[in-house]
Amino acid sequence: MSYLFLDSRFTEEARVWWVGEASEEVWQDGGRAQTALATIARERSRLANDLRGVCVVGGPGRFSGLRVGVLYAHVLARWYRVPLYALTPDDVVSRASRQAFVDGIITGTHSATNYVAPVYDREPTITTPRV
Repeated sequence: MSYLFLDSRFTEEARVWWVGEASEEVWQDGGRAQTALATIARERSRLANDLRGVCVVGGPGRFSGLRVGVLYAHVLARWYRVPLYALTPDDVVSRASRQAFVDGIITGTHSATNYVAPVYDREPTITTPRV
C-alpha cells in the first residue's frame, strides 16, 4: 500500500517519492519535471501492483514545471484508477510530513479530489518566436 508523491513547483527541482505506510524511497530529487515521467515509467510494475493513490503539490509554483507535474498526476491517477490527492507545500517539506499525509489518508482525514488545479506564482511569460 504505497502512494506516489509529486512536487514540480520549481524549475530544475522536480521531486518524486514513493511513500508507504512505514517507508519512503526518493525516486527523483532535482531535474526538470519532464524527466519525472521517465523516472516513474521505470517503476511501472510497482505502480501496477502497489499504487494506492497519487499525491501532487498544486502550487504555487513556476508555470512549466508545475503544469507538467500536475498533468502527470492526473494522468497516472486515471491510468491506474487510483485516487488523486492535492498537497500543500507544507505536506512535502520533510519525510515526517509526507508520512503524516499518508497516515491522514489511511485514517480518513485527507480525502481524494477529482481535479487539482495548478496555482502559478506569477503570470506565464510565453512569447511568440521570432521569424
